[in-house]
Amino acid sequence: MGRRTAKKDVDVKFRAPEDFIERFDEVTRKVGHATRGEAIRSAMQRYLNALQESSTTHTERVDE
Repeated sequence: MGRRTAKKDVDVKFRAPEDFIERFDEVTRKVGHATRGEAIRSAMQRYLNALQESSTTHTERVDE
């Protein structure tokens, strides 16, 4: 059997296109975030909030 590796052991290298990074940094500064990490966390939080709102709305429609 093969040996299973922990997720932290998997080395994933992703290189975004340079023009995307430049645009992302530009928008990050424009919105007022200090770092890329802060911008990404904010975007993920907005996504999770929208997802939660969407599922709540869907549940309300199904219950009616």
